[in-house]
Amino acid sequence: MMLSIDKVLSLIEDGKNVEKIAELADSSVSDVVSLIREARKIVSVKDPQKSRKKVKFKKKNEQNNNSDVSNILEADIFKGADLSVVPIENTLTFYCAVSAAQGAVSVAVIIQDSESRRVGKMQYRDNTTFERAALLKSLLKCEKIALYFKSKKTHLRFDDEYLYRQILGENTLIERNLEKDLVTLRNVLESRKNEISIELIESYQNEKAHFLTENQ
Repeated sequence: MMLSIDKVLSLIEDGKNVEKIAELADSSVSDVVSLIREARKIVSVKDPQKSRKKVKFKKKNEQNNNSDVSNILEADIFKGADLSVVPIENTLTFYCAVSAAQGAVSVAVIIQDSESRRVGKMQYRDNTTFERAALLKSLLKCEKIALYFKSKKTHLRFDDEYLYRQILGENTLIERNLEKDLVTLRNVLESRKNEISIELIESYQNEKAHFLTENQ
């Protein structure tokens, strides 16, 4: 991976530390630090006033008391996520799977880019005993992640044919615990029909995601 000042700053913004950036770029920490220093020089020369500007950050307890909806949503959609360098304004494909065990449902998602490279995964337990309800929620979560990364085309893939037909409206009998999220997902698919698609796949095509659900 080639490093640039913009890329380094973007990775820092995503929460990566210097060591992680060096690892991703197959570079040295000193090279990364050098680029950061170069960025500081550019800012101090171009706009020295702003480079010295001080910003007051709220303490954690103040942030918790503040109803910052975007922060709450971000924390929710990235629950259990392990991401590498997810491309911005790209095509993202999500493989979603669930399995029930010990009074809860294990959820796993594998994220790939337009070249079928794995760029992230999610593993978490949903406190419900209804597998389809957890799977449906995971699809909505994936759609929000795709929006976060400004995905130009999003593919949501899973292997539950019954749920797939319910989303499409082919099964008119709707399970009560799915009704609210079904309506939400249908509205999303309708409003973004040129950008997002749901795709039914065979279980063997989803085996990696299923493996993750069984190994949490």
